[in-house]
Amino acid sequence: MREMMAEGYRVKLASNSEIVLQIVFTPGAVDLLIIDPDLAGMELTNFLNVLGERIPPLPIVFHIHQRYPEASYLIEKIPFCIVIEKEGDSVEQIKAVVGKLLTTSGSSTKERGHSKCRERTTP
Repeated sequence: MREMMAEGYRVKLASNSEIVLQIVFTPGAVDLLIIDPDLAGMELTNFLNVLGERIPPLPIVFHIHQRYPEASYLIEKIPFCIVIEKEGDSVEQIKAVVGKLLTTSGSSTKERGHSKCRERTTP
């Protein structure tokens, strides 16, 4: 949070997945979601299905531990998401990805990516 705020981003925190969904479905509340699948109350499949119903779709950055298989993030309903593994420079990777996603937020989802969550190897 503090690293993103230091970069000038407005950050909203949520203590559980229910609060995340309330924020995400509030019109104009957020432009992008950074989520940790270990968040309290998170049942990943149901959570992603609900997120897939959001109009317009929301870009998502998953910040994960290595133990989560990439296959569990293959989603047909969410147009664009990126997986960043938690490691020493992951905050820098997140900042780079978020900057790119937000500067292209005016483009259509077709221009931004395919309808699968892809692992991000470089920022």
